[in-house]
Amino acid sequence: MSHWIEEAELKTGSKSKIKSNILDKIENKKNDIKSNRLEVENDYLNKIELINQFITRVNNLPLYERKPFDSITSKQKENKLSNLLYKFSSSRRVLKHEFSSILAPVKAVHYKNSRSFFISISRAKGQVLLEYKEITAKRVKYDAEAKKFFSFSFFSSNKTNDPSHESFQKAITIPIKSLDEKAILKHIDWLAFKIKTEKLLRIIS
Repeated sequence: MSHWIEEAELKTGSKSKIKSNILDKIENKKNDIKSNRLEVENDYLNKIELINQFITRVNNLPLYERKPFDSITSKQKENKLSNLLYKFSSSRRVLKHEFSSILAPVKAVHYKNSRSFFISISRAKGQVLLEYKEITAKRVKYDAEAKKFFSFSFFSSNKTNDPSHESFQKAITIPIKSLDEKAILKHIDWLAFKIKTEKLLRIIS
């Protein structure tokens, strides 16, 4: 039977090995991205510039032409992978009519629907990584939330089964040459809530 010191040493050594393997994988990923970046960076930055040009054109439109969203934002995100990560996002308000109670069967409920599109240089040769996030969340005023907290119904198990928060997330890798002007415009359409998420993914995939 081994001594507790030996068991502790084996346990510590096993954790160190796992950590070392993780660090090796991260380093390999960074090297792959660096190699791919040397190959596609110029083309990639041209794609980013084209996306930003369309976003500028959209944001310069009159407000009534931009409904139901307000504007599209663009931002570069720094990270340790140095994969030239960019984020593009937009949001809109959605009004839904939901069941409230017997006395007041239907009430109007406000939701915030946000969409985010991330693009970065992939570790796969000649490829870019596209990530999509969409969130629909109920907008609740502070005073309404406070009343809910102090009411008995908050502690009751009979909570509403209507979803107040929905989220969707997906990542795909495509050849950089596939991200042409037509594909970029479809992403602008998506951020402007002109097309559904499923349709965009069918076009891009």
